[in-house]
Amino acid sequence: MISYLAAEALLANDITSGEDQFYERLCHASKGGFGIMVEMTQEACFRAIRAGRSELASRHFANEYESNSSNPDLNIFRSPDWREITSTYDNHK
Repeated sequence: MISYLAAEALLANDITSGEDQFYERLCHASKGGFGIMVEMTQEACFRAIRAGRSELASRHFANEYESNSSNPDLNIFRSPDWREITSTYDNHK
């Protein structure tokens, strides 16, 4: 899904499967909701495009989470203790 959406946005997918448990973090951040994962990926793509990037990277997801979380200091994509964080991601504010 991430590769497909990145390609549709004309971005290279710069996320590797071993990138510090990225996919597990994405699933945790989205509370296991597939639709939320898709929306978060789309928003991360938009962030990459606005930043003038040609690739989609995990930092775009981290920035998206931070901007749409009620507690941005506890970022699932940046914290080493991410499993202990309850996701507060909500891009429908």
